Amino acid sequence: MRILLALALLFLAGHSQAQTKPKVGDLAPGFQQVAADGSMLELSGIKSDLILLDFWAGWCKPCLHTIETILNPLYSKYSREQLQIVGVSYDKSADKWEKSMAKFNVPWLHVYDADDYDLYKKYAIEVLPTYYLVDSKGKIVAANVPSADLAKTVDDYFAKGR
Repeated sequence: MRILLALALLFLAGHSQAQTKPKVGDLAPGFQQVAADGSMLELSGIKSDLILLDFWAGWCKPCLHTIETILNPLYSKYSREQLQIVGVSYDKSADKWEKSMAKFNVPWLHVYDADDYDLYKKYAIEVLPTYYLVDSKGKIVAANVPSADLAKTVDDYFAKGR
């Protein structure tokens, strides 16, 4: 597993620029991308109390494990008005991305970051999976949340009455 993470880090490092990693309290870098359903998805247009940005790839075993064990249950637990998940794929091709979404039954919003990896650069992604939580005002409320802490972080956000 360490080898896979090291390879992912090297691969992503080759596509990232010297970008400052967004942090808690910052406004989340905006985007407008074509979603999996063909519609145009804009971060500022998502109406939800909390948006979970999931930077993933179909070849990333930790990403897929988190989809099955954490993201699917979170998506079922909260309404879309409370929590919306947006998957941002780093797959090599749209075909591989679409096959991964179908295989792992990912019903939430998804965008493919295409060949320029613009979103990965904006968020200075270095390793997969990476998660950001963004509130309804577009502010980052949690950054680089470890997979193991993701459900608790989301639950704690709502427990605080936000």
